[in-house]
Amino acid sequence: MKRDDRIPFSTRLRFESDDGRHVINGTTSDVSMSGAFLSSDELPADIKEGMEGVVFVEMSKEGNTFEVSFHCTIARVTPRGLGLNFENEFE
Repeated sequence: MKRDDRIPFSTRLRFESDDGRHVINGTTSDVSMSGAFLSSDELPADIKEGMEGVVFVEMSKEGNTFEVSFHCTIARVTPRGLGLNFENEFE
C-alpha cells in the first residue's frame, strides 16, 4: 500500500467521535491527503482503533481563521496521540 506524501503543516486539530462521547484536542505537524496524526496528551482510556468521527482542522488565510472537517477513522492509538485516516471519495 502506497502512503500519500506528507506535507509539513502545523495546526490545531479536534477529533469528535460519532457517538458523541469523545472530543480530543491536539495539534499536528504534517498532513497527507489520506490522514494526519493528532498529537495529544489527554487521550481517554476507552479510545480505540476503528472508532469513527470527524476531525476539524484549523486553517488561516489573510488573518481569518476557519475550520475544515473530514470524516475519519482512528487507524492507530499511541501514547502520544491518534493516527487518523480521512475518508474521501477519491481513490
